[in-house]
Amino acid sequence: MNVQLHSILLYGKGIEQPRVIPFKLGAVNIITGESGTGKSAIITILDYCLGSSTFNVFEGVNRNTVLWYGVILQIEKQQAIIVKPAPEGYAKSQSRAYWDTASVIIIPPQSALKLNSGDEAIKTNLSSILGISENKTVVAERRTTQPFEPTLDHTKYYLFQDQGTVADKKMLFWRQSDPFIPTHIKDTMKYFLGAIQEERLRLEQELKQATRELKSLQQKLRTADSALNQQQGSARTLFEEANAAGMVRRDVRDEDVVAELRVLAGWTAQEVVGAEGTPLAIEQANARRLRQSASELRRQLREAENFIRDVNGYDEQATEQALRLNSIAFYAEGKVDADTCPLCESKLEHPTPSTEALNGALRRLNISMEDVRQDRLRAEEHIVELTQELANQQEQVRVSEERARTLTAAQLTSQRLHDSNIRAAHVAGRISLYLDMMGVAVEDTALKNQVELAQRRVDDLTKKLGAEEVEDIMASIINVLGADMTQWAASLELEHIRLDPNTRYRLDYKNLTVIADTPDRPIPMERQGSGENWLGCHLIALLALHKYFLNKKRPVPSFLVLDQPSQVYFPSPQAYQALRGEVGETEAVSTDIQAVQRVFDLLFRVVKELEPGFQVIVLEHANLKDQRFQDALVEEPWGKGGLALIPYSWLP
Repeated sequence: MNVQLHSILLYGKGIEQPRVIPFKLGAVNIITGESGTGKSAIITILDYCLGSSTFNVFEGVNRNTVLWYGVILQIEKQQAIIVKPAPEGYAKSQSRAYWDTASVIIIPPQSALKLNSGDEAIKTNLSSILGISENKTVVAERRTTQPFEPTLDHTKYYLFQDQGTVADKKMLFWRQSDPFIPTHIKDTMKYFLGAIQEERLRLEQELKQATRELKSLQQKLRTADSALNQQQGSARTLFEEANAAGMVRRDVRDEDVVAELRVLAGWTAQEVVGAEGTPLAIEQANARRLRQSASELRRQLREAENFIRDVNGYDEQATEQALRLNSIAFYAEGKVDADTCPLCESKLEHPTPSTEALNGALRRLNISMEDVRQDRLRAEEHIVELTQELANQQEQVRVSEERARTLTAAQLTSQRLHDSNIRAAHVAGRISLYLDMMGVAVEDTALKNQVELAQRRVDDLTKKLGAEEVEDIMASIINVLGADMTQWAASLELEHIRLDPNTRYRLDYKNLTVIADTPDRPIPMERQGSGENWLGCHLIALLALHKYFLNKKRPVPSFLVLDQPSQVYFPSPQAYQALRGEVGETEAVSTDIQAVQRVFDLLFRVVKELEPGFQVIVLEHANLKDQRFQDALVEEPWGKGGLALIPYSWLP
């Protein structure tokens, strides 16, 4: 389906009717004029309206003045209009749109614009109109890129050549320097050129999946075969390891080894005495308890001995006091005069106690002494008992500690058993793994059948795809493209074909560049030197592709937008940017006005050859007096204060 640009629409603030930039169908369209009038914004406007959510239109006047951006497409005998509002505020993207189709679009006023669609719907609709089939790309193995379906987005690489791309020595296609874009171009170019037919993408994807499944099954089969081949030797080795680990203490015949391994696979560890709750731990706790009890007995014994010492001291003092009382009674013959000294019979200043009082004190003292003697006797008996009990307790401590030492030795033996269990458990695990692998090899008898079925599936898909050898088809297409490219390179008088007419130009689709095949060696675009050669490579490659797309009715829009292609023919970028679109000025400044003329001659010639199927839009600063150039002008040259992308009357 042939798709060309009918017009571009811009809606300003508070203005109902849009600014319309019309284009001629099947013709060369030129917009020329002064720098800063908005020419370079046309590619970003077209990209935005054709389903790109990212808003890359220049800031400043565009952002502050234009509310809606639109495009009208000519699709055979039908038209489609797409109008999108600028993102609100400082947002960088916006995906809603106004969409309509008709035989002839009546351009709506701004008040009639309603958001009734979105970018994804627009791309789906236009992809369907173009005839892009719903097929996923085929991704090479070991690539992280996910398969994707070719859409309208993937045709834009052939539609636009912005100022930075049109004469770039390394980048042939629009946005080729962006991440992943080169991969997308390579993965979809074969489809857009027709080397991959509509069903081939799906079949190739199925073949990739079937091949992966076949390889997986083949690997499983090889593993099973290897296990069968090594079964006997591995079984004997594992049995000997089990024997060394103490799991078995006998030999078996070779034919019985596998059966024995199946028994050993269920091996369980022997009992191992653990550290907590073991007899050793219990006995050690008992010894600690006995030592604590003996320590308590020793404390009680010390207290009893101290008591005896206190009692003996009290008894000595009481006996001495009793002797004194008895002597007083002796002198007074049992009678005591409290007022008279018993020795000299003189009167005492302080009277002495009476005889009855002294006798009472003596009786109490004697009773107390008797009680103390009884307490000492009982304390001595208690000391004897404590001494005997302490001796028994110390013997129990000795016995308990001896038992603990014996159990410690047993614990070491138990640890050795634990280590042996670890070794045996490791061997048992290897036996289980071996038996599992052997089981897969022996029991999965359907594996060979699965491999055979997968192989037949791969062979069948390969046979279906064998009728179309993509690389052979691409080689043929590259030759067709190369014939046109070489012819046009000669008309542009590119350096290498001028030096040797036997030079041939071709598209290197694997590296996304143009090659000049000289009789001596192939020279890629980036090594050809000079902006004139780089521009020429871009023009002959893009024009050859579009000619092929059109002739083969491939699903790519039939227009090409070139931004400032003649810039390479001026002494400096500043001199070129200073041009105001005046004829005399262009001829006076250009270093090679004839080369500029050859570029436009080529564009007019190719468009005429493909008329009315192909459209070229050129955004320029230059202006040639050639009548075809003048007839191709969309409007009078744009200049500050005059015509421009945005009317100066809209500016505040």
